Amino acid sequence: MDMAEHAQRRPAGAGSGWRALIADDAPGARLQLAVALRAFDPGIRILEAESGREAVELLVREKPEVAFVSLQLPDMTGAEALAVARMREARPVAILMSTKVLPRWVDLSTELEAYEFLKKPFDTEHVVELLRAVRRMLMPARTLLIEESGPARQVVRRMLANSRFALEIDEIDDARHSLKLMRLTAYDLVVVDAALSGGNGLEVACQAREISPQTRVLLTAGGADMARHASAAKQFGIAALLAKPFYPRDVDLALHAAFDLRRPYLLNAIRKIAPAAAVQPVKAAAR
Repeated sequence: MDMAEHAQRRPAGAGSGWRALIADDAPGARLQLAVALRAFDPGIRILEAESGREAVELLVREKPEVAFVSLQLPDMTGAEALAVARMREARPVAILMSTKVLPRWVDLSTELEAYEFLKKPFDTEHVVELLRAVRRMLMPARTLLIEESGPARQVVRRMLANSRFALEIDEIDDARHSLKLMRLTAYDLVVVDAALSGGNGLEVACQAREISPQTRVLLTAGGADMARHASAAKQFGIAALLAKPFYPRDVDLALHAAFDLRRPYLLNAIRKIAPAAAVQPVKAAAR
């Protein structure tokens, strides 16, 4: 997903008039999902499709923020429907559904840039946790990136911007000025390099927690001091530690931990196949 695609899928404000597509040829499955969605957010607008072609039409015309799509649909599979919709600039947070776990479910989900794979019949509580995560991902999060090196800052910014989370990123290269900025601005997330000069990055991270206890803090680090940084991060309530180089999937993993979100099975499965050693979620101290 490039930065233009990421920006395009961001809604003005998730949780207020957002739209969800349910594409399934079984009326009972559609009803179960619709009930769970409305219980989570009575304001959500639900679109329903019984076939693959109908799903494509609604995806392209309505541009729903989230789509629950059964892989077993008449006239066109759910996978084909999502692929066609993507070619026509419709890119919802996709949650695939199937009556059985397919042999290539991880590969298929990855190809379609899906967020999760649900086996039917599904657990309503799981669906609610998914909706909570999707709402957080779609809700713009004011983010401060603190990184001295211009080239490194550019790379980190790109990794953040290409995560699933809608991050509104400010960036700064000075530790002292970053603390002043944090006192003036309510940030949801602060991403700070551990190797800041003139003010240790870990110290800045700790002061960020003092300035705004509700702000989630991620620490980035490189080199051989990861164990020391991890221990300090745990002690000072930092949400996660990202080892350079890291990638958008690593950012997703860290932000699920930072915002106390249930990690999708798909992300866990991808991590087992290609371990995201770059991420060390930290059990933060009580906020």
